[in-house]
Amino acid sequence: MVNFVLRELAYIPYVLGLLLVTGLLVAWYFYRYIQRSTDLRTHGKVGRTALLVKIGLRAMLVIVSACSVGVAILRPCWGKNETICEQRGRNVLIALDVSRSMLAQDAKPSRLSCAKEKIIKLVHLLDSDRVSLMLFSGMPFVSCPFTSDRQTFISFLNSVTVEALSSGTTALDQALQEAVKQYEEVGVTGSKIVVMLTDGEDFSDDLSRVQDRIAREGVSVVTLGIGSEQGAPIPLFDHNGKQVGVQQDQEKVVISRLNGNLLKRLAKATGGLYQAVTDDDTDLYNVQAFVEQFESSDLGSVRRDGLKERYWLFALFAALLLLVEWIL
Repeated sequence: MVNFVLRELAYIPYVLGLLLVTGLLVAWYFYRYIQRSTDLRTHGKVGRTALLVKIGLRAMLVIVSACSVGVAILRPCWGKNETICEQRGRNVLIALDVSRSMLAQDAKPSRLSCAKEKIIKLVHLLDSDRVSLMLFSGMPFVSCPFTSDRQTFISFLNSVTVEALSSGTTALDQALQEAVKQYEEVGVTGSKIVVMLTDGEDFSDDLSRVQDRIAREGVSVVTLGIGSEQGAPIPLFDHNGKQVGVQQDQEKVVISRLNGNLLKRLAKATGGLYQAVTDDDTDLYNVQAFVEQFESSDLGSVRRDGLKERYWLFALFAALLLLVEWIL
């Protein structure tokens, strides 16, 4: 099966305009014929037929040429085209909090959903960097290793659902230690950046010691705080995904709040950045600007599969048709 793609569909209105102008030109050709046909009576039927054939042929050449130009403008592509690109960038580990408190709805539609949307936008902004996805609550684990393939990364991210959330408490120190371990296993010697999306509710045993260690390791932590200081209840869902109540402790509703102060201290201790999640994408642009301050390193070769550009075939065909029309 041959894959066929038109890469410039936005130009369709211009192509339609081109065809409209071409139609007017064709109408002009036939108008010329009608004007001149009265002068050909002395040449008889054969002369009038010859003129009609000539003008009809020229009109057809112009129409087909215009259609070819229109297709060329839309940049048709087909046929496999593999290119090997040398990639330079940074290694960014994205850590997502998957504790139950991330179901709170003081970020719409929930903290977790908001975080996932932010991550998808962020990895597209950091298009030249390798990214990895780590999920953490009690025990952290790497869901997606470092990759340049955005679709693979996003597919792993989309697999994070309510059913996959941990019922345990959040331990930021263990998440940070796992991040350092991942950089060591991959052998990263350049920039090491962890982007952590969490509400900051933490039950770590020794976060201060761990953050000092990762600072010595040269790991910078960007913390994106999700939620509000006013907080919100933590909803409970049944196996069908229907909310059946809210989490309680000793018959009192548990309110989960954003711990922005803790996240600010963590970012400052590691030479990172704290950013509260915003309704627009200002937070992401700030993170992008911060990450791009770090030096890029060689990430190796990347094979990119694509389709071959074929617009020149249609442009050449149109030029040949116009040349024939001019000769006639």
